[in-house]
Amino acid sequence: MLEDLVDPEDEQEVGESPYEFKGGDDEIVDEVRHEMAVERGEIIEVDSDSEGEEDNDPEPQFTKAEVI
Repeated sequence: MLEDLVDPEDEQEVGESPYEFKGGDDEIVDEVRHEMAVERGEIIEVDSDSEGEEDNDPEPQFTKAEVI
């Protein structure tokens, strides 16, 4: 009973979490640096799900000159 109060079954982790960092502090630091680089525009993330598919967007968001 005490265990149920301290660690209720509803709050136990189920499945994998995107916030698990098995690599420790180094992996957390790498993830934060990556997210900061994305926000600054130094890295452009590409969805792997849409790889090879054509975009139905009539206008590109950036010109080639802006990207370069």
